[in-house]
Amino acid sequence: SMNGIADATKLITGNYNTGVGRKTLYRLTSGIQNTALGYMAMGGDNSAGISGNNNVCVGMFSGFNITNGGYNTFLGYASGENSTGSNNLFIGYGAGSDTSSVSHRVGIGYDAEPTEEKEILITAGASNKNQIKMTSL
Repeated sequence: SMNGIADATKLITGNYNTGVGRKTLYRLTSGIQNTALGYMAMGGDNSAGISGNNNVCVGMFSGFNITNGGYNTFLGYASGENSTGSNNLFIGYGAGSDTSSVSHRVGIGYDAEPTEEKEILITAGASNKNQIKMTSL
């Protein structure tokens, strides 16, 4: 079932999804407990559909190609745009947008792209310049 105003035209099964904005959750087929806000947030261009669970995507193109990733939080324009992994937190314009099947990462700031498992990256600009980087041992 769907709550809110969204274009989840591909929804086959799935419950407790909320979308606000044109083409939000557009290719959602079976995901549950997702929240998308903004044009094409979790919209997808994968004809197979989106089946991710428990994602929060706020911002135009946020979580756009999330496919089957779960438990992600993406805040900002194109944050997590091509992420298909799980358990990620990306905050900021384009944060995590170039990562694909990465999981357990945190990227904060403009175009922050963490590259290692369990990495926290805080950056003040594109290309991960002027950054603070932490990884687990």
